[in-house]
Amino acid sequence: GNNQYTANFIFKVEEFLPERLRLTLGDNGKVESFTAKQGLAVNVLGEYLYGAPAAGNKLDSKRSVSAWNNPFKQWPDYFVGVRDAAKITNVELPSVKLNKQGKYVSQISQDWKRWNVPAKVRLNYSLFESGGRAINRHHDSLLWPLDSFVAVKPSFKNNQSMSNGKIDFNLLKLDKTGNSLGKGDVKAELIREEKRYFWTYTDDNGWHYERIEKEYTVDNRT
Repeated sequence: GNNQYTANFIFKVEEFLPERLRLTLGDNGKVESFTAKQGLAVNVLGEYLYGAPAAGNKLDSKRSVSAWNNPFKQWPDYFVGVRDAAKITNVELPSVKLNKQGKYVSQISQDWKRWNVPAKVRLNYSLFESGGRAINRHHDSLLWPLDSFVAVKPSFKNNQSMSNGKIDFNLLKLDKTGNSLGKGDVKAELIREEKRYFWTYTDDNGWHYERIEKEYTVDNRT
């Protein structure tokens, strides 16, 4: 080889082809809320950019579900539900073909009743041209399993409060569209999390790092 070069880079040059299709999902991409009883249905419309429907084109989709703590843009600093709720990621759904009008309705079969916190249901779509090239889009829907939830806004920043100091929280009672339901009583419990880190030794793992987590209630009121 030639010693004057210190590194080699391999790259490909491909012709850029603009997208020819468009996907309209739900109500023009707006986030829609649903309950466990209602179930989830998302309208899909595929079209060519020149206006013709993408009739008979293949549509692939995947589903993922995760807790959604900030679902409302009008309340950006308020948290609802549980941050560390279980997730379901990238479940492939059956491939389908759009009808003569370029339409399809995604009916998502899922036991939504086991979810007790607000959740983001994301559907990732791939709509294919006849030649096999695809465009990719996603649509988010909000699962709202109860009539209302209490949203919490802490007065401190970056999830860090003052040690042994007074802290304040603002509370809102919200429905599935993010509307405030007015005043009322709520039972609040403040829990302190304590984490202790330490080194330990075992025959199997040698020296390694472990931690102990404890939780205890520091305040409880209505």
